[in-house]
Amino acid sequence: MKRQITKVTAKGQITIPASLRKALRIRNGDYLAVYQEGNRLVAEVVGDRRTEPGIVQRTAGLWRERALDLKGLRQTDNDRLRRLEID
Repeated sequence: MKRQITKVTAKGQITIPASLRKALRIRNGDYLAVYQEGNRLVAEVVGDRRTEPGIVQRTAGLWRERALDLKGLRQTDNDRLRRLEID
């Protein structure tokens, strides 16, 4: 793979070119081990990535089987407001 240039931001961040991310299967949330080797900066993809699912994966489809009952929700809210004597 040919050499590619990337710029360091004010926060010290760099963008890994898309072709390298694709070739190394680096995705959002992956971890990289970074170290110095002489005058080089080396980054390695850390093994066993994504062992624990994120919040999006854990909650995906949570409400799929539930019917949305707007009338019931509105009635519940109205009952609550009446009990609290709020107009």
